[in-house]
Amino acid sequence: MPTPPLPIELTELIISFVRHAQMSPKQRNEFLSSASRVNSTWTELLARNVCIDSEASLESFFRRINHSSSSSPHVPVVTVERPISFGNLSLVKLFGRMATDPRLRAGQKPTKAVDYGRCCRSITFEIDTSIGGPQCRRLDAGQWQSTEVYQTFPMSALLDCALEHIDVHSDLLPNLRRLCIEYLDSPAPIWSNIFDDVFRRNLFALTPQIEHLEIRYPRAARAVRESLAGRRQKAFNWVAKDIRRLTLIGATKGVILDLKRVCPNVRVWVLNGVTVR
Repeated sequence: MPTPPLPIELTELIISFVRHAQMSPKQRNEFLSSASRVNSTWTELLARNVCIDSEASLESFFRRINHSSSSSPHVPVVTVERPISFGNLSLVKLFGRMATDPRLRAGQKPTKAVDYGRCCRSITFEIDTSIGGPQCRRLDAGQWQSTEVYQTFPMSALLDCALEHIDVHSDLLPNLRRLCIEYLDSPAPIWSNIFDDVFRRNLFALTPQIEHLEIRYPRAARAVRESLAGRRQKAFNWVAKDIRRLTLIGATKGVILDLKRVCPNVRVWVLNGVTVR
């Protein structure tokens, strides 16, 4: 007797739970790659909300939307050889017989090809704040003397490249409406770099179709937030006039005030879960 499919609402809850569970990026990526092989419903739901946490995941995403835009769409085959488990959660518990079906282990394709580009509604970039890149110098306009030295995050630089690529090839992602930038927690965060980072990005390259910007910061101690509440930006690299909805989690007062300047046309603000119109 064939296994009945899970309701879409339950599938969405499982995907959301996995993406926010305490696990390593490798474990999460292995799980989501395996889940995309269950059936086309899982594949489409995963394609709606894409999560980018490394250069490899970004390359995979661009490769898929390029394939789906061709005249002969092709979904890469991912073979499930064994149940993947982490902690108290496992594919077997979530999917039961579906995850260990021999047809899936043999690399069977979904029943229909998925247009990844058209399915995509949202992209989340996870910024690892524990890994620092080279030091950069910010210059005042018209001056050659550096006024500030700061350290970049490798994933932030990758975000800049991705946004420029998406802007040039926006026709491959016609339904993309939301961009989320999530700064991950780290053992010894440099809070000034974390809260300033979004203003150093190339968000001027945001394609006009993106109307919802979400920024998530790690939970900072009250003393840290109070000490940085008055920190403001002296200059801005970008202005996003097409953003209509702005969601902020863990932002300081200074970050909120600065975002009001670079996103002047926001109609709906969501601050730590509270909606303000």
